[in-house]
Amino acid sequence: MRDTPPESEHASALAVLVRSVDVGAPRFALDLVGTSVAAGEEVTLALFGPAVGVWLRELRGPLGAFGRDLALVRAMAEAGGGTLSVYACSAAVAELSEDPDALEDARIVDCVLGWPGIWREIRLARLVVI
Repeated sequence: MRDTPPESEHASALAVLVRSVDVGAPRFALDLVGTSVAAGEEVTLALFGPAVGVWLRELRGPLGAFGRDLALVRAMAEAGGGTLSVYACSAAVAELSEDPDALEDARIVDCVLGWPGIWREIRLARLVVI
């Protein structure tokens, strides 16, 4: 777990904050993020509270479609679209007894941060809250 996110050149243009426990929230967030990345925007997706557990269940689910969609959005970013950073709140990760380093190594999230670290990264961004 880190106190600050990986180095970035500037604050995100768009920050999507997801806290909803609704099972459709991660899908909606990923659709929004994918559209923004395809449009060339720098996007931060930050997961809080129960949304972290929903995100993990979706990615670890038996169908794998959500994981393929996340990989597609990441590929768009790497191919020269926008950028995507996925952060998870450290308190929610700890509450779920998940290993922050393992989540980062598996690219389930890019970084596990506390709220102050996430806020420093997104403070100048347009915010969307789900």
